[in-house]
Formats: sequence, C-alpha cells, structure tokens
Amino acid sequence: MSYFKYVYLIIASFFLATAVQAASIEGHFSPARSDNTGQIIKVGHNDWYVIAGSYPKNYRGKREANKRRRWLANKGFSGFVVYNSGNFYNLTDGLWVVMWGEFTQSQAKAKLRRVKRITRRAYIKRAE
Repeated sequence: MSYFKYVYLIIASFFLATAVQAASIEGHFSPARSDNTGQIIKVGHNDWYVIAGSYPKNYRGKREANKRRRWLANKGFSGFVVYNSGNFYNLTDGLWVVMWGEFTQSQAKAKLRRVKRITRRAYIKRAE
C-alpha cells in the first residue's frame, strides 16, 4: 500500500470515528468548515484534543510526527493522527501536530491521564 493511500485511510477512519462519536454523544453532528485544501474540519462542542507532540512543518518534521504517531499506536493509542496545525484557528501555524480527539473537556482530561502513563509530553488543548 502506498504511503498516500495509507495516510488517506488513516484520515478517513479518523473522521468516520469522530462522526460516529459526535452523533452518539451529542445526538447530532457538529457543523463543519472547509479550509483551502478542501479538508473538512469539524467545529462544535467536542473540540478538545489530546496533543502528544508538535514538529516543524517540513519533511523531517512530518516524518518525526508520523514516527510519534506509530509509537503511540504500538502502545495501544491508535486514535492519534498527524494534522497540519494551520487547519485549526487556535493552534500555532507551521507545525505538524500529533493529536487525538474530538472530545469534551472532561473526556480529554480522562484520555490525557491514560496517555500520561507512557509520555509526559502530552497535554490537552481546545482547537477549532
């Protein structure tokens, strides 16, 4: 499987899981917006994320971010994905961010406690 197909499948599965989660928690889907790349980004009440790392937006940074994501998946946290921070209004632009969500704030705090058992670098942040 090519790298791009793999990334596409990861992103697609993340959005599907997020949509199912949002529907079951809120009883409806959150509104969405699209950035200039055509990527749909959900915004709404469940906009808290667990962030496990951020890396410069260059080839090496993307490679390191994916390495971190794979490491987390091997530790049992397969929900993490790598995003361009510029796709979110209140994240610092110019970074690849390893993040897991969308959650309510209390859900994100609970997930963070689990993630902190294997890495102290993780934190939660509201991102829209």
